[in-house]
Amino acid sequence: MTRTQKLFAVLIGLFIFVAVVDFSAKLLKLGRRAFFPRSTDKQAGEEAVRVPDGYERGLFQPGQTNVTLGAYKVTFNSMGFRGPESVRRAKRVVCMGDSVSFGWGASNEDSTYPAFLGKRLAPLDVEVINAAMPGSASIGVLSLYMSRVLPLKPDFVVVMVGWNDIYFVIHPPRKVAVKSLGNMACDIFDTTRVLKEAATAAKRRNAIRDRVTGGDQVSWERFDQYEAVLRSIVATMRHNHSTPVLMTILNLFDSPLNDPKKLVMHPQLVAWPDLSYDGWKRLTVEANNRIRRVAADLKAPLVDNANCVGGEHFTDMCHLDDKGNELLADRAAKTLLEVISRAAGGQ
Repeated sequence: MTRTQKLFAVLIGLFIFVAVVDFSAKLLKLGRRAFFPRSTDKQAGEEAVRVPDGYERGLFQPGQTNVTLGAYKVTFNSMGFRGPESVRRAKRVVCMGDSVSFGWGASNEDSTYPAFLGKRLAPLDVEVINAAMPGSASIGVLSLYMSRVLPLKPDFVVVMVGWNDIYFVIHPPRKVAVKSLGNMACDIFDTTRVLKEAATAAKRRNAIRDRVTGGDQVSWERFDQYEAVLRSIVATMRHNHSTPVLMTILNLFDSPLNDPKKLVMHPQLVAWPDLSYDGWKRLTVEANNRIRRVAADLKAPLVDNANCVGGEHFTDMCHLDDKGNELLADRAAKTLLEVISRAAGGQ
C-alpha cells in the first residue's frame, strides 16, 4: 500500500469514527430525554418550603423536620427558625442575620454559631435562638424582627448582616448554567466540545487567578442606605426593650491573600466578573466601617470579628465550617457575657 493510500485509509477511518461518535451522542440525547426528563416537581417533605412574607425570598414554613436546603439537612421549629423548639430561660438571646448566622457551611444543627453560643451561655440560664434567614439583607432583618422576633420578647438581639447588602450594591451575579447528568454523558463523546470547553475554562481560571485589581464598578453611595437601615434596627430594638448587639461581618481578607484563599473565592469571581479581589476587600472593609460607626455613634455593644477566623475555616468567601462557627461563637460569647453582666448589675 502506497503512502497516499495509507493516508486515505486513515482519513476514511477517522471519518467513520466521527460519524459513529456523532450517532452515539444523538442516541444518548434521546436516552437522556427518556431516562432523565426535566421536571420541576419536588417530592413532598424533601425540599425546605418557604412562605411569602412580601419581601425577599420569603420565610420558612414552621415545623419542617430534616428537610433539604441546598446541600444540607435542616429542621425548622414551630417558629420557623432553624433548630429545636424554644425553651424559655431567665434570659433570651436571638441571633439574626443572613446565611452566615443561619449556619450555611456547618455540617449539622449543633455546629452553627448560634448553637455553639447557646452552649457557652447555658450556664447563665440563657437561651439562644437562631432566627437568621439565608438571603436576608439588613432591611429583611428589620422586617423579620417586627414580624416574628418581637413577639418572642428577646432580651438581647445579635445582628450580623451585610453580605446580601453588598451583593445588592454591586451588579447582579452572572447565572452559571448547570448541565444535567444526561447532557454530561453526551459531552463525553463530543470530544471537540470537551476540548474547547476545557481550554476556555483553563483560560478563565488563569484570568480569575490574576484578577487582583480591576475596574470594580460599585455604587458606593448605596452604603449610606445600608448604614441608615442599621441605625433603624438599633433604634427599633431599643424602643421594643431589646438590647441590640452588632457584629462585623467575617472578612476573608484580614490576613494576606494567598492561592488557597483565591480558590475559595473562585465562585464569586466567576459570578461577578466586574469585581477583583481588591474590589471584594474594599466592599467588606466599607461594610465593617459602617457597622463600627453605627455601634460607636449609638453606643451599641459591638462584636468585632476582625481576625476571628482563619482562612482555612471558610467554605467560600463568607461561610464557615464547623470549627469556624465555633470560633465565631467564642468571640460573640465574650462580648455577650459582658453585656449580660452589665444588664444584671443594672449598669
